[in-house]
Amino acid sequence: MNNYEYEKKLNEIEQIEDDEKAIIELDNLLKELHNNKTQSLPIYIELFGRYNSKNDYEKNIDCGNKIIEKLNNTDLGIAKGELLYILNSTKMIMANSYKNISNLQKAVDIYGEIINTYENNSNISNNLPLIIALQELGRIQAAVSEKKIDIKEKNELLEMAKDNLEKALDIDDQDYVTYTHLALVYNNLGNIEQAENYYEKSITILMDQKLQKYNFNKMFYKYIKLDKYTIVDLINENLFFNDPKQFNDPFDCPIYRGDNYRNHKSLSNVLDKIRVTCFSSYENSILMWSHYADSHKGICIGYIIDDKYCKENNVIFEKVKYKKHEFINKNPEEYEGLLEDSFLIKNNEWCYENEYRMISYNMKKDKIEAPEIKEIIFGINTTKEEVELVKKILCDKNEVLFKVVRDNKNDMINMKIENLEKNL
Repeated sequence: MNNYEYEKKLNEIEQIEDDEKAIIELDNLLKELHNNKTQSLPIYIELFGRYNSKNDYEKNIDCGNKIIEKLNNTDLGIAKGELLYILNSTKMIMANSYKNISNLQKAVDIYGEIINTYENNSNISNNLPLIIALQELGRIQAAVSEKKIDIKEKNELLEMAKDNLEKALDIDDQDYVTYTHLALVYNNLGNIEQAENYYEKSITILMDQKLQKYNFNKMFYKYIKLDKYTIVDLINENLFFNDPKQFNDPFDCPIYRGDNYRNHKSLSNVLDKIRVTCFSSYENSILMWSHYADSHKGICIGYIIDDKYCKENNVIFEKVKYKKHEFINKNPEEYEGLLEDSFLIKNNEWCYENEYRMISYNMKKDKIEAPEIKEIIFGINTTKEEVELVKKILCDKNEVLFKVVRDNKNDMINMKIENLEKNL
């Protein structure tokens, strides 16, 4: 197989979305090459990523060892610093695989190798493997310390974890993951105040990083009961934020559940300052009309939400990710980003909501100035008196479009939404 045919075939395989199919094709390509070192290396790198994606940790480790062997025995014509970065990046992923098959000692050994490589070479092109090695080593040491009965040994492990994590901060003091791990270490050392400071630092850094990247302007919808509280918020142009502990699904925000929340004083202090309000990108979900809008007696408010609003109010606005239940049950030492892991993941059962969440930290009140209202959609069972009341409250806002849900006799699943004025 000449180089053109090889590169074309490999490129075609890289476009395959199904990991299992891609792995079969890669294995077949390897057989055709008869172990050509230069050509087989990119194949092993692709296999390495595919096995990692499939959580096939044993085969991921096997591929990683082959990559390291070929990198050490093949002249690729690249600078030493770049080569060491590739080697350490490979080892970093392998260490994670060892950790996932409960071989913590091997993972610790690899993280130690990565750290030693950086200590002995100043020309490595990227520090990311070093930062992650220090983070993970510190996290493992902190986790192991939780199982130690001997107080002296426990504290020694925690001090080692603290030293490694603080070294990671010396390299990058804007890595929110490091602050999260350090907070847990200080909590377990009994320094609640410092732990709380680090948890807060983690949250504020993550929020700032997200806000800097925002560039959007779009309509999002809130299904809501039309009670006196909603009327007051419409009059005062306020947006209400909930305490996540009060959400209707007890499995939502699982970090609040059980002893993990109660036994980590610093973490519970920080989490108690978080408030959330929820939206959907859908304006006509039959289930959400029933669940959140008082069985169609309420309303659905269409807000224009953009990056400017988020930055002015220091709130982040993120899409919820839906995963299987086992992915969202974590202990505090497993949480990397408090906001993302705790408040932006829900069980697959809720995917019909296509939910977005606005999150605020340490807000002085439970309300802020609401985004611009662009639409009000009334439910099938909203009374005429309530319709007129809402229209009167918003009468000075010429841009607001009033709509109503109508029975669709030809399709009882997909309801119709019509402009209200046409049906008066």
